[in-house]
Amino acid sequence: MPDNPIDIEIIEKPDGILEPRGGRDIRVKTGQAVIFRAEPGVEKESLQIDFRGKSPLDERVIYGKKLTVTARFVPGDARANTYVFDCRLRKNGRPLHSEGGGQFEIDFG
Repeated sequence: MPDNPIDIEIIEKPDGILEPRGGRDIRVKTGQAVIFRAEPGVEKESLQIDFRGKSPLDERVIYGKKLTVTARFVPGDARANTYVFDCRLRKNGRPLHSEGGGQFEIDFG
């Protein structure tokens, strides 16, 4: 896998929903590196990403920390390859939370 991690920046959309800047669906492969960040105005320590069920990553999400996708692609099972996460953070002193703000989709390869 290339050493360039996928940079996932969590933003507040105009409707108050939190999701990754590039959209809620993030395609990743086993062994790929990812880094979670947030837009300006966010208290870095407040960023919390919680995967529903088992996490596809090697460690708990910490702001700015490079993590590795450990989940394996399951042929013919889209549900097993999808990992939904909830987002929480504080922006300019306001607590924000979005259920299902994003999801990883494990690709073959």
